[in-house]
Amino acid sequence: GHQGAIRCLSYMQNKPLVSDLLISGSDDKMLIFWDISKPQSPVIFAKVMAHNLSVLAITYPSSRNYIISCSRDQTVKFWDTKKYEAIGEGIKKHKAAVTCITFFKYDMMFATGGLDKAIITYEANLEEGSYTPNFSVMRIISQAHDQPVFKLVASQIDQDLVLSGGYDYVVKLWNMTQGKCLKVFRGHVEIILDIILIEQKPGKEFEAPLATAYPNERILGRDLAFISTSRDRSIKYWDCLLYTSDAADDLLCVDLGGRRIIKKK
Repeated sequence: GHQGAIRCLSYMQNKPLVSDLLISGSDDKMLIFWDISKPQSPVIFAKVMAHNLSVLAITYPSSRNYIISCSRDQTVKFWDTKKYEAIGEGIKKHKAAVTCITFFKYDMMFATGGLDKAIITYEANLEEGSYTPNFSVMRIISQAHDQPVFKLVASQIDQDLVLSGGYDYVVKLWNMTQGKCLKVFRGHVEIILDIILIEQKPGKEFEAPLATAYPNERILGRDLAFISTSRDRSIKYWDCLLYTSDAADDLLCVDLGGRRIIKKK
């Protein structure tokens, strides 16, 4: 196995050739490809010295024909999941460690975030007859957060929307195709550690207080919500409706301990 702390995992089920493929990334700079179809006796297919420093995140598109890894060495690299080898030389556009990756826009684009406070978007161009795409940088948002970016999560329904979380204690909602920040959610008092996007809200209990607080606002977006965690030891549930003005920037937030919070400017 690995010789250092394991930083990230990615699991592919029903992949051609391997029914249960697990990829792990580590402080030992390596990616390991595992067959875990028999969990009691996992098989290592390949070990790859992937980066010059720790591997921090791994993801893959729905086609499952390649994966992307990012590292403390500031690079983003692409890996063929049939041959278990690198695709091209990778991309180095961040000025510090690359901490997170997510696909959006029907897997035609992906975004990375880093300790340099930037979010960079890329396009994956699949040529006719080609198994793996060519990759190109689309946009660099150099000051996406006031502090390092730690988490990126994309909507699987509204393919333009991406949430980002940072060391600046805030979560931002982006139209990532346009590179435009739509809303900033404030409520945590420490670094954002994780975000889960809920594509269909489980209830309508937030709409009445919001309608009362902002009676003249017209809702633009669909019903979305997300849950965030932080180093401040809290878990918060956020309503993620979009409005026509900035009057409702600080939307209703519920601490999962039961306390309701409506932030005031």
